Amino acid sequence: MKSNPLPAIPSALAALGINAIPAGIVLLGGRSAATAMVLYFLENIVAVLLAAARVRMLAPARDAAYAGATPDYTQIKVNGRLVFRGQTARDRRSLLTGYLISSLGLSIGAGVFLFAFLFLILRASVPGAVIVSGAGGMAAFQLVSFVADLFLSGPLPPARAELLLQRSLGRVALLYASVFAGVVLALFVDSWFVLPFAALKTIVDLAAPVQQAVERGRSGE
Repeated sequence: MKSNPLPAIPSALAALGINAIPAGIVLLGGRSAATAMVLYFLENIVAVLLAAARVRMLAPARDAAYAGATPDYTQIKVNGRLVFRGQTARDRRSLLTGYLISSLGLSIGAGVFLFAFLFLILRASVPGAVIVSGAGGMAAFQLVSFVADLFLSGPLPPARAELLLQRSLGRVALLYASVFAGVVLALFVDSWFVLPFAALKTIVDLAAPVQQAVERGRSGE
């Protein structure tokens, strides 16, 4: 069966809007790269919560298919050593618990490092009004995508719910890596590095709804 592209359109347009705001604030508004990194961090937190909310609202609470789900995102390695392993998912609650532990744990770690480096070491200037307006605009695009998914995507079987959370964690990992790369580059270069990061993140965000549309077509949804 052919995939229906309609559910992917709002998410793709939202992804363009979300990523245009930090890049535009830096490249056109003349703000610092620190401002963009703070906005990306806040957008990531909202994305994690909305991904969990989508699974909570669209996936079944209990299903025999959960027994076959062993989410890789509940396994955390540090220096090549496994320090945390989540249990096999038995229901929607255990699937979400493993996801939130991993995603919020990584996000908080990245956030502490980011804010300590920006404000304690670099003493960067980040205008509060710009953060509020920029984060508000990004959250508005995220909510549009979220509401569209609720009405257009249909129910989430356990396998697709797990895949959605895995992809969301991949975005968290991208932000985590970008935080470290960004603070290093901030020592040597100006704000230009925000552009390639914004382009990479936009590609990742656009790929997700397209892949979901293809998967729905393969499963006959």
